[in-house]
Amino acid sequence: MITNNMIMAAVHDGAVAGSGNGGIIFMLALALLVGICFGKLAKLAHLPSVTGYILAGIIFGPNLLGSLSAGGFTFGLSQGFIENNILYVIAFSFICFSLGIEIKPKTIFSLGKKAAAISLVQSLSAVILTGGALVIVAVLSQQKVITIEVALILGALAAASAPTAKYMITRQYRTEGEITDMMIPVVALDDVFGIVLFSIIMSVVPAFDGHGVSVYSLVFAPLIEIVASIAAGLALGIALGYLTKVFKIQSARVVVSIAFILLAVAAAELLSEAHIYLVPAAAEGGHGEGHIGLSALLMTIFMGGAFSFVNHEHGIRKRLDSWTYPLFVVFFVLAGARVRLTDFIEPLVLLVAVIYIVFRFLGKYFGSYAGAAMIRESKNMRRFLGVTLLPQADVAIGLAALAADVLLKMQGVVFIAAIIFEIAGHVLIRICLKKAGEIHGDIDSVAMRIRRPHVVYLKDEEKE
Repeated sequence: MITNNMIMAAVHDGAVAGSGNGGIIFMLALALLVGICFGKLAKLAHLPSVTGYILAGIIFGPNLLGSLSAGGFTFGLSQGFIENNILYVIAFSFICFSLGIEIKPKTIFSLGKKAAAISLVQSLSAVILTGGALVIVAVLSQQKVITIEVALILGALAAASAPTAKYMITRQYRTEGEITDMMIPVVALDDVFGIVLFSIIMSVVPAFDGHGVSVYSLVFAPLIEIVASIAAGLALGIALGYLTKVFKIQSARVVVSIAFILLAVAAAELLSEAHIYLVPAAAEGGHGEGHIGLSALLMTIFMGGAFSFVNHEHGIRKRLDSWTYPLFVVFFVLAGARVRLTDFIEPLVLLVAVIYIVFRFLGKYFGSYAGAAMIRESKNMRRFLGVTLLPQADVAIGLAALAADVLLKMQGVVFIAAIIFEIAGHVLIRICLKKAGEIHGDIDSVAMRIRRPHVVYLKDEEKE
């Protein structure tokens, strides 16, 4: 019979080490509870819920409450628990699958070539300018300020934009017009491009592992990983699409979809653990060249697209989102828990953050201007669209968490940039939309709240 003493002992042992079964369960429960509570507080403050999740992680992580203990009992999330990288990969794979469902051929066609062209040009501009500037800093400083692989990863993260700020502004001020219509689909495509570029960069990073750079490790291995991941994702998506047609009950379709997502993650992890190289080690105990792997993110995003293309009437997005919502809460709580507050005052981190913010701004603004000019959009579209794409949080922070082992203290750059872009972005978006003549009111006024008490701030969350 299980007694209270046995339960407390299990929690005590696990909470201290963060590795026992009791400790893992306790940490998961704690992450869910504090995450959802802080998310609610963020919504009350008219902030994105993800801001609350990250703040909860910072407070209950090893840097603050997680570092406190009484009688051997830890009051927060342990270091061992937050370093369990598989939780990040699984959670973000679900995000990628959901994005893949939305960004399908039919959707791209409905958005038109305009949104795709602008998104591609400004995403690449942000990546090239930001990544290029940071690589130059790495070379000039002989990688003392920042390493080349970290510079490349931060460059890839520059592409992603956050949709939450746009939803909040458009709802609050009842905006309507060409810029409002364009910025939401462009942001959706930004996130897809960002994830794809991030996956490509992460496949190249092992080439800089200190064992020397070769054509095999820098070109062939990443190319094989990218092509194989896309092919595997498409194959799984097609199979999932036809298999879900067999099941008429939505719950069964969701179960099958979850199983396929986990299969994709498992395949990527198993291949990574197998340590297969294009060029085997010359001697036993040596190091081969060109590590071959699969990207779980690429696989799931293309699996989602292929699945939605095969089975148009799947209707599982909302059910899947409701099932995976706890995963997202835990994901961003753990991402916040990984933040080291000392990084925010580290001179080198602040220097890199300034470079990242400046060049990402230039890439987004002038890239959007050039993209809009190429397709002969209006003067207002050219001048103001780029500014609406500046806020960056959800996807960028999530990707940074996945690359935490490489970014190390430079992960703080992404958080600093997200805070700056989130605060300044709200103000700049409102100013630009006002100048463009697309603001038609403020539902935050007392009169409007009385007439429309049902208005919510986040599109995809349930009304509370």
